[in-house]
Amino acid sequence: MRQSSDTRSASALVLEPERELSPEEAAYRDNPVMFVELARNWASGGEPPTKQNEAWLQSLPRRRIRQPEMARDALWGVLSAPERGRALAWLDKMGLIEELIPIWLGDAKLRALRLRAVEEVHRERWAKSLSKAALNRLNAFMDQKVDGRLNGWALASLATLALGSNGYTERYNERLNEELRELGATEAERMRVMTAVIEYPFLHVAFTKDGEYAESKFSPTTIVAALSTRFADEKVSEEDRERAVKRADELMTGYTP
Repeated sequence: MRQSSDTRSASALVLEPERELSPEEAAYRDNPVMFVELARNWASGGEPPTKQNEAWLQSLPRRRIRQPEMARDALWGVLSAPERGRALAWLDKMGLIEELIPIWLGDAKLRALRLRAVEEVHRERWAKSLSKAALNRLNAFMDQKVDGRLNGWALASLATLALGSNGYTERYNERLNEELRELGATEAERMRVMTAVIEYPFLHVAFTKDGEYAESKFSPTTIVAALSTRFADEKVSEEDRERAVKRADELMTGYTP
């Protein structure tokens, strides 16, 4: 007796049994914030995430972290750790930064520049040519914690990561501020970052053209983010970097909170 086509189709449909997860993999599936914790551990000098960790993460449907605020503490830990650059690069590779700060998902070349610039915040190559007076003022500002959580260097790293293009875009700034709020950043933390993001295009011009914005004041966070970006940008010449450092020295020497 011949089977009907519907019967044959039904009999050919075989449901594969669901793969049994190990307790560890199940824990990561149930709490994807643990992947950001892996990055924090690596940034603090621990072991890097394994290929197995990456496979677990890639097997999860997007969006993996649906409540960014749940990962805020882990991300703040990454930003506060010495090896934040490599950890942020891993989070970017795995598509997690864009889940915490969705506006991050954009031009790949700009993202790569921002990640390199965060490394420069830590390397401080730009600081070697600053005068002692300027460096002392900068350190005094940066070493202070904001709301008892992140210090100025960590917030400068976040600001450097969040910088838009060299052009001022009000829509970008509004959206970034809202995403930082959803991430759980305090008002003071958002203000520190947003000040740098808003001021950056103008400081970029001041670094590029002598005499531009000569009477303007810029926050130390903006100065660090802008200098780090110039040192990370391979298109910027040593002469242009030296000019930027000289202008930054003038700004910080005369800086008053």
